[in-house]
Amino acid sequence: NSGANKLIFGKGTRVTIRP
Repeated sequence: NSGANKLIFGKGTRVTIRP
């Protein structure tokens, strides 16, 4: 969302990382 990259881990945890 909003150009933010979302990484999804096997545990179902969402982490938004901004470059």
